[in-house]
Amino acid sequence: MQPLQQGGVQRMTPVNEAVALNDEGGVVRITLNRPPANALDLAMSERLYAVMREVSENPHAKVVRLSSASDKIFCAGADVSTVEAHDVALMDKLGKVLKDTFLLMRTMPQIIVAAVRGHCLGGGLELAVAADFRLAQAGTAQWGLPEITLGLFPGGGAVAMLSRLLGPQKAFHLALSGKSISVQEAQVWGLADEVWPAEEFSDAVDAFVNRIAQAPRQPLRDLKQAVWRGLEMPLAAAFDFERVMHRQLVVTPDCYEGVQAFKERRRPVFGKEVDRS
Repeated sequence: MQPLQQGGVQRMTPVNEAVALNDEGGVVRITLNRPPANALDLAMSERLYAVMREVSENPHAKVVRLSSASDKIFCAGADVSTVEAHDVALMDKLGKVLKDTFLLMRTMPQIIVAAVRGHCLGGGLELAVAADFRLAQAGTAQWGLPEITLGLFPGGGAVAMLSRLLGPQKAFHLALSGKSISVQEAQVWGLADEVWPAEEFSDAVDAFVNRIAQAPRQPLRDLKQAVWRGLEMPLAAAFDFERVMHRQLVVTPDCYEGVQAFKERRRPVFGKEVDRS
């Protein structure tokens, strides 16, 4: 068992969980750990949803670092044995759990950073795309959607999410071809936000995550909403949505502290009450 601190209350979680959770305060680490390929069966998918739901309700968490315990594979997607059963009810249940998980990831207040080492395929790519950022380790790993070669197509939201992220033509091409692309190609396409060599990867991801965690929680939450909810709105409505949130932020203690720190040429200390006089 492994101790965790959350909101000042210690709890325990088994270290051999298929989805492990480590709460470090502002940063929460979620680790996929179902060897050999982190294949998503129903039990692992339900555990992933439960972990994401728990983190979403954590008032102290600002950013999630989502990674794999393996340096060879991030996630291979749905467990082949689940598909092989040709059980419509089971596949529908798995699909619903994954849909709920990916939608939660897009709407929860925390910023989610997928730290991708190794292959990222099928439902694994859907999981990475549901994150707010994808940071990748350089190398020979492949990213792709091979479902068409199994007589299927990606059913967990990849087409919709990738169409919004890359544009419909690139999403269509990736799903239709069934071919994988390299990490370097993923970066050129805009699918991988940053790529670092193996020897720099862990430190670079930590720096990226910690930089986000230094910001106040409310503007992080609002900015995420402005991006993802704004995509669903007409442009004028998105402008109004941003304006309302911005107006609310102006009178928060963190904004007072940020402005005061700027005037005093010091680093702001967010999360405290400040003198507004």
